Formats: sequence, structure tokens, C-alpha cells
Amino acid sequence: MEYRKTEDGILGKAPKPCILCCFDKEDDLNHGKFYVLNSRIYAHYYCLLFSCNLPQNGQDNEGILGFLEKDIVKEAKRGQKIKCCYCHEYSSTIGCSVKTCKRQFHRICGLENGALYQFNDTFKAYCAEHKPRQEQEIEYLSAKGAIGSSSRNDSCPICYNALAPSDNILWAPCCRKGARFHKHCLQLTALSFGYFFKCPLCNEKDKFREVMQNFGIFIPNQDAAWELEGRFVDLERDAKKCDAQECLCPKGRDFHCARFWYIKTCDYCGFERAHVKCVGVSNSQSNWYCKTCKIIKAKKNQENSKLTRVSLGGYTVNIAVPSRSERNGENLASSSVEKYDRTLKENHLPDEVAKKTWTSTS
Repeated sequence: MEYRKTEDGILGKAPKPCILCCFDKEDDLNHGKFYVLNSRIYAHYYCLLFSCNLPQNGQDNEGILGFLEKDIVKEAKRGQKIKCCYCHEYSSTIGCSVKTCKRQFHRICGLENGALYQFNDTFKAYCAEHKPRQEQEIEYLSAKGAIGSSSRNDSCPICYNALAPSDNILWAPCCRKGARFHKHCLQLTALSFGYFFKCPLCNEKDKFREVMQNFGIFIPNQDAAWELEGRFVDLERDAKKCDAQECLCPKGRDFHCARFWYIKTCDYCGFERAHVKCVGVSNSQSNWYCKTCKIIKAKKNQENSKLTRVSLGGYTVNIAVPSRSERNGENLASSSVEKYDRTLKENHLPDEVAKKTWTSTS
């Protein structure tokens, strides 16, 4: 099995059409990944999932994620005798799940004509006439019909673009009443987040995922994209390696043992590491800070040295107190006045307490 990935990773044209729908579009977002099996079978993943008579008889490592070649070929032959109700071409293997409805269609044609595909355990498809609708959508359409036009003027919480009446929209089932999203934005988010897909507004997971799958959002059974791309692989590196600019160990940076060649981790960031001898530390128990952390600590200590901790009137705060020379005379220097005003604002002190605090340090 091979997964074809186009140059931009999303759109493209396959060298051969899908064996089930006979379309050669490559669109991971709308039609699923485009797989090649044994250099003979080309198929969209979503066509495999929703074809009416296609069983998943194999294991995940067999065929195309459990769809065996003989079963795919058999289903393709069945579809060759059935016309799509939308484009009137043959090779339609998907049908409406309502028993009294005889509509059959290609996955792509159904999507373009308002069909619904449920990505739950049953993988049912519905034509536009019989598809389930969210309660919020029914209420919204009723209100819209009553007033003649929509009175809402909100935007998608993911892309922040306006939600037009013609957009394909889904409602959040969990948090803010009436919160709506572009279906396109939700699908992009689901493909990126994988296991971690949840409501972008309230972070509710179980109910949100269930409803989104029932209304056409495919959530891949995989880790998040940022984990798969290895963006944090540097954090998983071997701890036994000296990062000193000049390593003095004759056996190399990877050598680690007691005493001189013990590799110690920075006590501040926990990331940089070095042999104790390479950085001039007396022993493995002594504190050591890497070059970057030394600068940060020095700056922080300098800022803290300018503050005086005062407890008065039930308040305990760190304030910037002017020097004795600044406090000489009845009038404070302008810099001291600024410090006084800043103390009031930053610590939200009542004016009378702040004045007491100020004078108590004189």
C-alpha cells in the first residue's frame, strides 16, 4: 500500500482515477487520502469507507487499511452498473441510508449536492433530502424564514471570517448558545489535532467530537500534526552529551562518569548540559547555570534588588523605594514621584495605605 501525497499536500490530479468513483481528484481535505495498492488499485479513502457493499475484512496492515484488493474490485464491478443520481454517470457505489430512498451517487457528487457523510462506527451516507440536521440549524432556518433574512452578524471562531448564509456551517453542541463554525475550518482543525480535537471555545471533547463526526467531520486516529512532524524532537535528545563550547574530555562529549566527567544539567532551564570540569564546577552537587541562564538570572536579581518588601495595613507588596537622597526635602524628585505613582497602580493599593508605606521607609 502506498499513500500518494501531492506537492502541496492537499490538491492535485492522480495519474489514474479512483477505482470506485472514477474521479482523479486528489483532495485530502474533502475526499480523504489517495491510496495506491499493488500499483493497480487507486482509491480515495472516503470512497472506501462509504461504499455500500465494501467490507473491511483484513487487518490494518493488509490491503488499504484493512480493505482487501479482491473486495475493492468486487465493489467496483457492482458500481459499474449503477448510475449517479446527480451526474448520471456510472460507477456510483454510495447510497442514501434511508431504506425507502433509492438515490445512489458518487462521493464527490454527493458532497457537491449537500449529502451528509457520518464518520462514526456505521459510516452512513444521506442524500440532501433525508440527511439529519442539527437542532440549532432547524431553529436558525425557522427564524430566518420568519423575519425574511438573518439578523445575526457573527463570525467563525476559527478563521474570524464572517459566516455567510450560503456557507456550510456547523453549530457547537457544548458551550455558547448559537456558536457556529465553518465546516471547512473544523475539518482542517480535526486533521491537524487528531486525538486532541476538541471544541475551540470551551475545550469540551467527548460530546463535541461525537456530534462533529455525526455531521461530517473526519477525525483521524493519529497524534497531532505538530507531534508527527517532529518539531519537538530536540527535547527528546540523549541527556548524556556535553554542550560546553569547548569540551575538555579526551574521550569526547558523550563520555559520562563520576567526578570530572560527570555530565550536569543546568539548574535553571534543565536543557543545557556539560561536564563539570568543562564549565569549572567543583562537583556534581554544586549549582551550575548555562551561559544564557546566567544572563537571565543576573537581570532578574538586578530588578529584585531595587524592590523593598513592605507589610502594612494588611498588604504585603514589593515596591520601588527612592533612595535617601531622593527623599531629602519636602518635594520629591520627579523620578521618585513616578515610582510612587507606579507603586499605587501596579499593586492596586488604597491611596492612604500607599502613603503610609511610602513614609514608613523614610
